[in-house]
Amino acid sequence: MRIILMVFLLVSGWFANAQLEIRSRVLDQETGEALIGVNIFFIKDYARGTTTNFEGEFKLSVMTDQMADTLLFSFMGYQERMLPVSELSDVVYLVAKDLEMGEVLIVAEPLIAEEFKFEKVNKLEIYTNPASKADPLLAVNSMPASTTTDESASISLRGSSPVETGIFLNNVPVYDAIRYSQINGVGTFSLFNTALIKNVTVFPGNPPLEFGNSTAGVVSIVTDDESIKASNSSLIVSPASIGLQRNQRLGSQNLKVFSNYQPSAALKWINPKALPQLNSFKSIDGGAYLYGQLAVKVNYKSYNYVLLEDYDYQMLHPTFSGSILQNRKKVLNVSNLNWSTPIGTFSWNQGYTFTSGKYRYSLADFKVNNKTLFQGLSYSKLMQKWQVKSGLQLDMNHSEIQGILFRYPYAVGASFPLDTIGQSSNSSVVEIFVYGKYYFADNLIFGGGVRKNLNGATYDYLSAQMNMTYLIGNRWKVIMGGGRFHKYGIDTDQGQVVFVKSDQLSLDVFYAYSDTDASASVFTKHATINGVKMPVSGFEVFLDQGLSAHWSFDIAYTFLTADEGSAFNISYFIKSNLQYQKSNWILAINSVYREGLSYSSVINAEYDTELGAYSPVYSDHQSQYSDYFIANLSISKLMPISEELTMVAFGSVNNLTDHENVRNYRYNSDYSNSVAQYLSRRLIYAGIQMNF
Repeated sequence: MRIILMVFLLVSGWFANAQLEIRSRVLDQETGEALIGVNIFFIKDYARGTTTNFEGEFKLSVMTDQMADTLLFSFMGYQERMLPVSELSDVVYLVAKDLEMGEVLIVAEPLIAEEFKFEKVNKLEIYTNPASKADPLLAVNSMPASTTTDESASISLRGSSPVETGIFLNNVPVYDAIRYSQINGVGTFSLFNTALIKNVTVFPGNPPLEFGNSTAGVVSIVTDDESIKASNSSLIVSPASIGLQRNQRLGSQNLKVFSNYQPSAALKWINPKALPQLNSFKSIDGGAYLYGQLAVKVNYKSYNYVLLEDYDYQMLHPTFSGSILQNRKKVLNVSNLNWSTPIGTFSWNQGYTFTSGKYRYSLADFKVNNKTLFQGLSYSKLMQKWQVKSGLQLDMNHSEIQGILFRYPYAVGASFPLDTIGQSSNSSVVEIFVYGKYYFADNLIFGGGVRKNLNGATYDYLSAQMNMTYLIGNRWKVIMGGGRFHKYGIDTDQGQVVFVKSDQLSLDVFYAYSDTDASASVFTKHATINGVKMPVSGFEVFLDQGLSAHWSFDIAYTFLTADEGSAFNISYFIKSNLQYQKSNWILAINSVYREGLSYSSVINAEYDTELGAYSPVYSDHQSQYSDYFIANLSISKLMPISEELTMVAFGSVNNLTDHENVRNYRYNSDYSNSVAQYLSRRLIYAGIQMNF
């Protein structure tokens, strides 16, 4: 569910003037082997921590007053260990768990490109991000690297089209991953239930070639794999949502089921002026997530989701004013099987998606159906200095549109001509890939890979990349990368086959010390989409600063330069967030301020005597909307009722200042006058969640 869970007990501020560095090594107590990827963090401040490297070593900066704190060592398949900082020795031993009856030990498919990621957020960080509305893709859109401009859950990364972004759920690509999707593909939320998510990893450029069919970047979503210790439920009630989730232990298996009903009547009643063109919406969705072990070191995940949604939106056109009625159905299945052996990990990933949408306005009446099928086999090997993954993948897409559409886009009233259409598009990609990394030193890692399509009848291509991560002390990290990437598939918004080639270079520098996190990036992308060149270059800077024990502030600035007419020719794109946390309260204000987008303005109109309608004439030069600004306020409070019952009350005001951000202009029938149409206006929302 898209609501804040019990996450606020993990916050505590601290300050001190002095800082020390501690280091140690984590080993298996029985075998003496180094444990790679052990999570280490402070009991009193879960946000501060680190992981062990390939030698099992770790370093951690500690403030003077944290010497009285305790470190928690957590690693899959081993018993957790707590150790006071003051008692830390050169070696920390962890004890392997005995696989008792009903215990689930998940063997995950490794992410080889882990050290080259730009950002990784967990469930807790998604829920506590005020800009995310508890949605994983909206959380990505709040990151500095996101350049999405339409207030939707579509993902644009560093000035690239959303069609270039690869979204993966458990290593399976998910196309059309948004809800309340309009004809143009713009959607309000993603399909993903944050309550089931373990983490989200983002590569805003140079997408690692262990993922296929993406060119701008990758958003990799991984679902929970921890065993359910005790069965529990949660209920959410708000003006636009009633939802229920149940987490149930079934012997050695784990089952999470959920369902949501979202009507619009109460929300529109509370906010009569906020959604003037939205007549109504309604959705029912539900799903089941089953995971566990089939045998020792053999585990599976099965995620199943169904969505039914209706959308009634007021269409304002020079020749027609009335409702667009949308009815949409979606079925999603993602299944995974991982087998860990002494020689490596074997993985099978499969996904199937079916989406059916029916759209009606005026006399137009048509259906759009999309189907996708994905099958992937991979082998991963983790060695002392090397980590390698190779595999074979099949990605099939089918899109069809059937029905009646108006012949001319400027004449859509009841008296204008219609055409019967029936067309379909298909794409099928079979690719092999190899991706690996080499630990040249403790602080220097090189990575690279190649990906080749095998069915090159239409397009024959080879993707290749190189990456480097260099650590400078405990505070600095530098990531460099570049390569050529390809995508061949279907744009689900347009129902057309797309072929993308993109050459990229990027440099990211990160700094972390005490309560300060900062980064700076420069990048260039030269993409060609169906023969049309779409280059973009830019830079971004980010600062996250703790102001006191309870206050924090972050700000990001992005500059993009692209060809004239591009939606990503933006001189300033500024995001900020001010947050206050104390006890069980969280109060936050986040804002976005950017340069207005360019658009082609109507300068004249020609009367078509045969049709009896005016045809617009557009300027050869680009005009520009006014600057965009939005500020949102959110507040939440955790209220423990008993040991078995807690409640979270939450509220928000979107577009706090009710700023008028222009979406487009509506023209009268002869295009002599225009009226601005706006993006979201001030909207008040509140609700409560009970966990029991």
